[in-house]
Amino acid sequence: MQQLLARATEAYERDRFEETLRITRRIDSMDPDEPEVLELMGLSLYRLARYDAALRVLRKVHKATDNFDQLPVLMDCARALGRTGELERWWLRLREASPAKEVVVEGRIVYAGALADQGKLAEAIALMEQGLAKERRGTALTSIRQRYLLAQLFERAGDASGAREIYLQLFKEDKNLYDVAERLAVLS
Repeated sequence: MQQLLARATEAYERDRFEETLRITRRIDSMDPDEPEVLELMGLSLYRLARYDAALRVLRKVHKATDNFDQLPVLMDCARALGRTGELERWWLRLREASPAKEVVVEGRIVYAGALADQGKLAEAIALMEQGLAKERRGTALTSIRQRYLLAQLFERAGDASGAREIYLQLFKEDKNLYDVAERLAVLS
């Protein structure tokens, strides 16, 4: 069983999600509801955009382990399925639990994106600004990801100068970061 799990993990790491899914389903048929196997299965389903199935499987993992690491993925599944109430409940649960900073940041990014998708750009911007106010190092990946989303939100809200200012900061830190150079070119 451990060999199969190792094969499934390797397949996942190589972005072979259908193969990962086949292997994890096989393991699950032999040893049902093993959280480590279900987590890999759920993440593969998520990467394959099978959000409803991913949500069901990852809920089981969370219930069995009370681990918050995959809550941002659960949130993104709920967002993709248009389940805003569930998304909000997961966000509140994540904030209350206060797990690792990276997990909370990912949850914040998902939630802010969902707010923006609902046309609540001011709320999304405020949420990202609150998160950035807690950052100590501007170059940390959590800061970079939050600033990038904030710039996108400013852009969507029609605040080209606010977006340009953040994109320019990011460009100075890393000229090859995401599509920052292209976005700067469009906003100039």
